[in-house]
Amino acid sequence: ISQRVSELVTECAAQFGLLLDDISITEQSRQANVTAAEGDARTGDLIGKALDEAGDAAEGIANQLSKSRNSVYLPHGPQMLLNIIGAIQ
Repeated sequence: ISQRVSELVTECAAQFGLLLDDISITEQSRQANVTAAEGDARTGDLIGKALDEAGDAAEGIANQLSKSRNSVYLPHGPQMLLNIIGAIQ
């Protein structure tokens, strides 16, 4: 039955100048794209939640360190070197 349906759909599409490949493969590709998009959305939600939680923790740590007179903050990465070079010049 599916072979006959495929033939009929292909014939109808040909009347409009459309060339169809295997219809079932097209549907599977569409479903794979939908599944991938759902996975990407879920990943985005999880990353956002983790950043929210880590951001709250980082704020608490920074708050505690700012109250201590024995704490010094040094920025991480090349930005620190740029600041040092700028101070020397």
